[in-house]
Amino acid sequence: MRRIPIVISFLILIACGVSNEHNSQETQSSADLDQAAINAGILTDPNDIRLEGRFETRNSIGTDKFCAIKTSAKDYNIGILAIFGSDSFCEGRGVASLDGENLSVILNESSKNISENCEFTASFDGVSLQLPGELPEPCAKFCNNRASLIGTHYFHIENGNESAKKSNGRGLKPLCKY
Repeated sequence: MRRIPIVISFLILIACGVSNEHNSQETQSSADLDQAAINAGILTDPNDIRLEGRFETRNSIGTDKFCAIKTSAKDYNIGILAIFGSDSFCEGRGVASLDGENLSVILNESSKNISENCEFTASFDGVSLQLPGELPEPCAKFCNNRASLIGTHYFHIENGNESAKKSNGRGLKPLCKY
C-alpha cells in the first residue's frame, strides 16, 4: 500500500514534465508566428515603435487627429483634436514621452485660457493610440459642449515629423508645435 502514493507522485511528476515541455513548444511557436508577422509587416516590431507622424480616426462627424513631432530619443511635442459635432470638440497641445507601449501625455496648451495641465498615460502599440477610459478632471477643460477625450483612439496614417507638421486643429494651427 505504501507504493501506491509513490507511484501516483511519480506519475504526477511525469505529467508535469510533459506539460511544461508542451508549453515550451507553444511559446516557441507563438514567438515564431509573431516574428513572421513582424517580418511580413503585419505586426509592428516592438523594438522599432515610432510615434512621430500623423494619426487620424475618421467618422461621419469629422476627423479626429493626433500628431507627434520627435524632439529627443523618447520625447515629443504632440497635439490632439477629438470632434463630437460642429461646436463640440476637444483640442490641446503638449508634450509626451514614450516608454515601450506607454505614452505619458501632458496637455498644457489650448485655444482657450487654461491654467491646469491634463496628464494621463495612453497606450500605443505602433499602429493605434488609445486614450484611457478615465481621465483626470483638468482634462475636461480642454473640451467643450459635452465632448470628452475619454477613450478616444487614433490610427497611425503617416510617418515622420514633416507629416505631423501638416496637422491643423480647429483653433490650434498647426496642431503640433514645432
